[in-house]
Amino acid sequence: MPVDKPILVMGAGGHFGRFIAPQLIKRGATVRGMVHHDQAEAIARSTGVKDIARADLRDESAVRRALNGVGGVFYIPPKFLPDEAEIGVRFVQLAAEAGVDRFVLSGVMYPFITDMRNHRSKLPVELALVKSGMDFTILQPTNIMQSTGAFFWDRVLETGEYVEPWAQDKKSCYVDYRDVAEVAAKALTEDGLQNGTFELTAAGTISRNDIVAMMSEALGRTITTRTMRIADWNAQNMPSDPPFLREAFIDIDLFYSRYGFPGGNDLVLRTILGREPRTMRDYIRELATTSAGI
Repeated sequence: MPVDKPILVMGAGGHFGRFIAPQLIKRGATVRGMVHHDQAEAIARSTGVKDIARADLRDESAVRRALNGVGGVFYIPPKFLPDEAEIGVRFVQLAAEAGVDRFVLSGVMYPFITDMRNHRSKLPVELALVKSGMDFTILQPTNIMQSTGAFFWDRVLETGEYVEPWAQDKKSCYVDYRDVAEVAAKALTEDGLQNGTFELTAAGTISRNDIVAMMSEALGRTITTRTMRIADWNAQNMPSDPPFLREAFIDIDLFYSRYGFPGGNDLVLRTILGREPRTMRDYIRELATTSAGI
């Protein structure tokens, strides 16, 4: 796809969306970053974004302005909103109306797991995209390694513990979002990935017991783990958050404590990247040796 039109990156200053713009800029694309507040704008600008669109996703006029004149869109849904599906479906419709040529959706692996509301909310957006008439690429990343860095690492360093509310011995697959960003940039600037859906994961599955062993090795001191009751977890970590968010974490706890998050076939990601995907061990070693936002 020619990169003569700007590419809109939704969430360009977010925990995960901030990795997209550098990959696009490296490929010669002009990026317009869509953000919602000052801190996100500052982060987006620090990644090289010069054109900023400030918009609330529920404000259709602002979204239309953000979409005006762009040729491609990267869309990552806002996390844990009760109207996530409706927001996403409408965004897809507005993008199609704006004449967007190519749309890349960062969704979730196994959106058909209806037990978890943060998964089932992705399905209507995927369906809207398939119906939209735009060239589309649906990326389905598994658990994102950067969640460990963004939400847990400082506490791990302070307390020597990595605590979550789901079972510590159940195994899950993971992906480094920098690898996802590379795939997204390829999908927006090259041919070959349009009109397809791609599960993205590094190889294999690991438990939280495995992860703390990696942390201990990387830090040169013992890191332990334990499982906190979900009620205590919600009370400690989101005491003033809306009920929907707390209920979403109960969904996740019930599923992960029983099944983990099976997967770990890296064929798709390895093939698209043309190299081995980053592993959790790689990521933790980086966390232990750098202060950069990774």
